[in-house]
Amino acid sequence: MLSPRLGRVAAALVLTASIAMSQTGGSADPVKVLLITGGHPYEEDAFMDVFRSMKSVSFTHVALGGEAEKKLKPEEAKKYDVLVFYDMYEQCAPYLGDLQFLLEQGKGTIFLHHALGSCSEDLEYGYVLGGKARFDSEDPKATLSHFKGGTSYRAHIEDPNNPITAGMSDFDVTDEVYSNYFVDSDSHVFLTTDNPNSGRQLAWTSQYKKSRVAYIQLGHDHVTYENPNYRRLVERSILWVSGLLKTPATADTSPGEKPDEGAKLYESLGCGACHGEDARGGRGPDLRSHALWSRSDAQQHVFDTINGGVKGTEMPSFAKSATEQDIGNLVSFLQHLQSDAYGPIGGDANHGREVFQSAGCAGCHGATGSGGALGPELAAVVRSKGLDYLKAAIRQPSTVPFNYAAVSVVTKDGKRITGRRCNEDTFSLQMVDYSGNLQMFLKDELKELVYEKKPLMPSYDETQLSPQSLLDTLAFLQIAFDRPNL
Repeated sequence: MLSPRLGRVAAALVLTASIAMSQTGGSADPVKVLLITGGHPYEEDAFMDVFRSMKSVSFTHVALGGEAEKKLKPEEAKKYDVLVFYDMYEQCAPYLGDLQFLLEQGKGTIFLHHALGSCSEDLEYGYVLGGKARFDSEDPKATLSHFKGGTSYRAHIEDPNNPITAGMSDFDVTDEVYSNYFVDSDSHVFLTTDNPNSGRQLAWTSQYKKSRVAYIQLGHDHVTYENPNYRRLVERSILWVSGLLKTPATADTSPGEKPDEGAKLYESLGCGACHGEDARGGRGPDLRSHALWSRSDAQQHVFDTINGGVKGTEMPSFAKSATEQDIGNLVSFLQHLQSDAYGPIGGDANHGREVFQSAGCAGCHGATGSGGALGPELAAVVRSKGLDYLKAAIRQPSTVPFNYAAVSVVTKDGKRITGRRCNEDTFSLQMVDYSGNLQMFLKDELKELVYEKKPLMPSYDETQLSPQSLLDTLAFLQIAFDRPNL
């Protein structure tokens, strides 16, 4: 049991001062994060990809009930700048004393999503997080928190001056939400929602002992993991609790006034090698897409991506290759392109419908390409990657979204099952087989588990699908998407 917290009013004053101080400073070295999980299933690969994508962070993952308790010992924990808890664990006694010591030493700490329900019987732990949820209890009189999955809502930037949310705008989320939980009055709430299924406070910062603490309620599965606003919140929270946060306001990220110069830069930097000579996408995403430029922070997002690169991908930083004004001109060039990104497709949509059915596409992607158990929504693929990407993927599939990756298992009785991996954690795997049936396995009961390199999607060369039939199929899909200008 942690000792009662003292000086809460003084801590609130320290928090206010520390937020102001965080506007300056920084480091060229990545922030070393100890990422701690346990007690709750999650999509491990997709969640780890959140941290792999962070250019300012390096991380080590450990699980409670395994290596985490050892890593939280002060001598081991001093190797890390920040602790990130994504757990919902109850056997807390072995490490709470060490955690208290680290917080007294000023170790920045972040808690994500279901971590709000960890150590539910320890009241002081709620003050560590700045809030607390209790989803079950042996006490029949206890007030319980609630959760609701698959909830779409609008996340509101409650404090636009907070360094974590600086430069961000309200954004849409589909996620599991919590309600009926406690938030410490000393916590500084920076993200809220008006959705009636959720508690109002979605994220906050606080001060415990000498340490900065942040909590973010978002983050149930890959839908949120892949949301760029979620990734930005997590990364900037890590930088804030470490004391190294820089605001994006230090550079002029507005588009330049010379899109023609931006076009020359697009060519000289070799952007077309990944994004296509017309910027419609290839190995890299479509830079004309409606999804990209409809974002409220589109200019800032594109500028930051070009300037800083994307860790863990082929996208490098061009900060040393171009000035901020040059990158601004490139942003302007790309923004001009998006207005005429897609026009009508010249093909026979009625014949395309027949081809879509006879080729077996509907079996995986749904009757109109709206998505199925084994294949993603094709309209979403087009909006994010572009029409040329979809055409190329039909001819020769390559990369697939995480949640449509192929996996094969061999059970103890020798039966091999192949299908789509849809959920996975350290101990278990859920998949949809070729018949559309949900299969669930404990990993220690399998003889073999293979992550297939070949996608589930078959290839269709010109002998299987003529150029005209492909054009007709795309014409059918364009009508089915109900977006005449995809």
